[in-house]
Amino acid sequence: MTESSHVIKSPLDYLDQLMKQEHLSSDYQLSKHLGVSRQLVSNWRHHRAIMDPYHCWKLADALDVDEREIEAAANYQRDKVDKKREYWLSKWQELIGIDSD
Repeated sequence: MTESSHVIKSPLDYLDQLMKQEHLSSDYQLSKHLGVSRQLVSNWRHHRAIMDPYHCWKLADALDVDEREIEAAANYQRDKVDKKREYWLSKWQELIGIDSD
């Protein structure tokens, strides 16, 4: 499977999923729900920061998903080396149950 044949979810997709799940209507409400600053949520949304492992795990706890799923998505976003991005994509696919063959 090539990288382009399946699009990995971004950490922002998981933030949006939590907003929908918890019926949150603003990033301010989201920040309060996660116990982070509104500025940090804004930085994630505007790609000024990439979610660190601690926040990946907090978000995963809130969504009741495997923490490694969100962390793999964040690492995919963070890494610029194709080989590393392919690794994180394959790990993410394993975690969500997509066959990478």
